[in-house]
Amino acid sequence: MTLGESHELIKSSLGMFLEAYFVARGIEFIPMGSATHRGEAKGTSFEPDES
Repeated sequence: MTLGESHELIKSSLGMFLEAYFVARGIEFIPMGSATHRGEAKGTSFEPDES
């Protein structure tokens, strides 16, 4: 699926808003980007969007 510029603008803006909120509230978070992560216990993997 091809995503347009408006999708990327909304996604990035929302990500920046959430990051600012978490920092202001002292909430710990780990930005994951779009890297593939593997679950060691079950041999699974997942690819999150920016978080």
